[in-house]
Amino acid sequence: MNEKIYKYDQLTGLPNRVEIEELLKELQEEDRLYVFASIELDHSKTLNDNFGHQFEDLVLQTYSNFLQNNFELKENDRILRLGGEEFLLLLELDNIVGYNAFAESIARRLNSFNKESISASAVVMVWDTKDTGFDQLYPKVDQLLYKAKEAGRKRVCYLDNDGNEQFVIADL
Repeated sequence: MNEKIYKYDQLTGLPNRVEIEELLKELQEEDRLYVFASIELDHSKTLNDNFGHQFEDLVLQTYSNFLQNNFELKENDRILRLGGEEFLLLLELDNIVGYNAFAESIARRLNSFNKESISASAVVMVWDTKDTGFDQLYPKVDQLLYKAKEAGRKRVCYLDNDGNEQFVIADL
């Protein structure tokens, strides 16, 4: 089987869940810090119901392009499509100093996509690969993403250096 077809999402060209699982196993064996962003398009089902699959596909492709064009990726950085309307952004972090400003900068860049009718919510946090496995990280990420959506969507939640939740709301 062609590896590109097997490990990459056909719609966006981004690595898919199969590639993500392999990558996360590799990363957990290393000693690195990453800024981990879990991003989910808001009201995806409504877009699909009101405008059809083709429109939703166009939105997913547009968002994939937005991520690729708005984040300059270093060697170990990745943009991935988890599935459905979910994307992951992994940016290697040299050190924790300046993380709060970096996280807020990421939040503002992610929010620059948001419009009145098409938007995304996200969670940004530090992932220390040696201390926390992805299986322990993801439930916390999922919980915070739910909070961001529950608080009104169109917002990015990030955990600051002290573990406090900070919300950056899209300026529309």
